[in-house]
Amino acid sequence: MQYFPIFLDADKLTAVIIGGGSVAARKLELVCKTAAKVIVVSPQINQTVKTLIDRHDIQWHQVQYDKTLIQHANLVIAATNDGKTNAQISADANALNILVNVVDSPELCTYITPAIIDRDPMLIALSSSGSAPILLQMLKSQIEQTLPSHYGKLAQFCGENRRQVQALINDFASRKSFWQETLTGKIAELIFDDETTAAQQLFKEQLSEYQQHKPHQVGQLSIVVTQDNNPDLLTLSAYQALQIADVVYLEPHLSQNFYEFARRDSEKAPAFDLAALHSDIESGQRVVVITDNQHMLSKLEYRNVKVFVSGKSA
Repeated sequence: MQYFPIFLDADKLTAVIIGGGSVAARKLELVCKTAAKVIVVSPQINQTVKTLIDRHDIQWHQVQYDKTLIQHANLVIAATNDGKTNAQISADANALNILVNVVDSPELCTYITPAIIDRDPMLIALSSSGSAPILLQMLKSQIEQTLPSHYGKLAQFCGENRRQVQALINDFASRKSFWQETLTGKIAELIFDDETTAAQQLFKEQLSEYQQHKPHQVGQLSIVVTQDNNPDLLTLSAYQALQIADVVYLEPHLSQNFYEFARRDSEKAPAFDLAALHSDIESGQRVVVITDNQHMLSKLEYRNVKVFVSGKSA
């Protein structure tokens, strides 16, 4: 990856935007959606920028750019119509180790702004690393159509109850199963209909019921048989198994990219070890073995083993 994806806590940001035209207005409008402290630097501003400044009570320095104006910032946006000024802003920000974005000049940036799908508090950021903006916009449009605005309400509900669920359900796979049922069932319908009180009550009832009938944690083994060593051809079922796996065994001659589809905090074992695998399952772990050996199943004497075959001929 050329760019490292990251979300910054706006409560801790002081953003300085240099420029007062239409480009600066677009950047200002986006930053104003956050809790960041915002400062505008420009001798003149257009009506859109003025409206945003008045609406959000933004500090405006009606002067030419000077590097002293960014010394206390931790985010700088250069949006003037003068290339030399933008280049100087970039140089000054880099010298001060401040993140800087120069509009339409990625070579002068230390970060770029992704395409954003805003379902606050849920945000989806997309980037083609500047290589295919039209393709990126097409993809954004497709995703927006599948994410109605009320998904933000659902995300807020999850945030309000996340710590409670974490405290009561320790196992990741069980917790994920609980949330999947919550997010696709009656509770989600109530939230979408703005029946938040009823949704919260039903949520408490379901969580209490889980506590009273907590399932015994049993180890689970899944085998992913890849026919062409191509992670992109994993079946949906294989992908879902990797997403809840506690331990992933990958035969060393296979592509390391299979690990990219596994849960981030899962243990990645570089080689298949029968004794270790047996110990993992006996301790209640969910284990996935990725292999190209069609006869792997005969080596593993476990009941209820799930086998997923991936590849072009699967």
